[in-house]
Amino acid sequence: MGVQQVMFQLNGEDVICREKDGDRLRILDASGSRAFDVSLGDHQDEKRIQSRLNEFFSRPIDPKHEPFVTIQVDAQLDSVHREEIRKCIVVLFDLLKSNTRLNVTFHFRQPSPDWSETISSIEKLNEALSNNLQASIRLSGEFDELDEGTMDEMFRLGVQLRYATGYGAAGPSVDSIVVKKSAIARLSEFGYQVPMVIYAGHGNLKKIEQSIAEMLLVNHYGGFSVPLVSRHPSYEFSESDPGLPDTRDYCELLVRLYKKYSHFDAGLAPVSELAMLAKHGGRNRALDLPTILPIHLNTAGVVGIYRQTPSRSLPWKNVSEIAECDEAALPNLRQDLRQFLKNSFDWSRNSYCGECQWRGICGGIDHFGDSNGLPNDVYDVMCDHRMLLLEHFVSERIADFQL
Repeated sequence: MGVQQVMFQLNGEDVICREKDGDRLRILDASGSRAFDVSLGDHQDEKRIQSRLNEFFSRPIDPKHEPFVTIQVDAQLDSVHREEIRKCIVVLFDLLKSNTRLNVTFHFRQPSPDWSETISSIEKLNEALSNNLQASIRLSGEFDELDEGTMDEMFRLGVQLRYATGYGAAGPSVDSIVVKKSAIARLSEFGYQVPMVIYAGHGNLKKIEQSIAEMLLVNHYGGFSVPLVSRHPSYEFSESDPGLPDTRDYCELLVRLYKKYSHFDAGLAPVSELAMLAKHGGRNRALDLPTILPIHLNTAGVVGIYRQTPSRSLPWKNVSEIAECDEAALPNLRQDLRQFLKNSFDWSRNSYCGECQWRGICGGIDHFGDSNGLPNDVYDVMCDHRMLLLEHFVSERIADFQL
């Protein structure tokens, strides 16, 4: 066993090894849930190291110490008015019982939705969720100015707001980064924290970087994130959609923003998500589920599960099938979910991520059994920044055990 990065097997699991600080090796299980540091001075006694590693990674799972599973649901705002959509969301939240958080984001691209109808539907969803504090409802889009009554009702319901631009009603282009200063300032002054979500696409990275300081002034330093435009549920890699940015340019932008605005790192997607994966790992072993479970409720009423790109989700069930499930049906639905994830997201079906050592933490990209695959340089954009940031955060976490 040497200083160089290596891969080997322990109890049938791949283990990631990284050199740390020049005198230690950092070893993680495949999902990154446990970290073990080994002094390089002990390398001659390989059998002892192997024995201690086997002992450490064979310890029984304590469900109380396993990370939460965060169910991330993306849907179009219009869908909140459908009762079966609301019922489906409630079933998804109840599905795993404990150790679950639910983040539901309703996206809109039209300038002015009917807010009175929206508030009424959100209130029904909140009541169905029993106003559970582990469930959050978010609205994401380019907000116009809201009247005080609308803001007050949304505030009462605990709705979180995200001002999303870069892929809005103005169209998918560089010029679609729209900052409605008066609307954002009004929300912030009312008491909302309104993080800016600026979608990164081909040709707009420079404009994003130039706009951040002004945006933070407008939203009273409410934070920001810079996800790839492919993270928007309406993005489909069509000819009318903007291309993705250059992978190196995007990596460098995220690093610069992370260094310059480190006090906003808790909400700086995708950086914050990767930091949490590096800290807690990519899997809840007690539930045998990924710690982040992204779900796309599309306009056709299909419940799809994906890794990074909503529009390339794999269909699991119809909304109506899940909405009809009662308490007695939940155990079978849980087992069905596990089986679906095992079969559909088998690494042998992903030629891009199949050999990557970070796949168990990252979750991979959406190239599972993809007969209509995208060019590799597109996958590179979705992948490279994740590997770069995961490597950094894994090296910074505190080891669970040292030898």
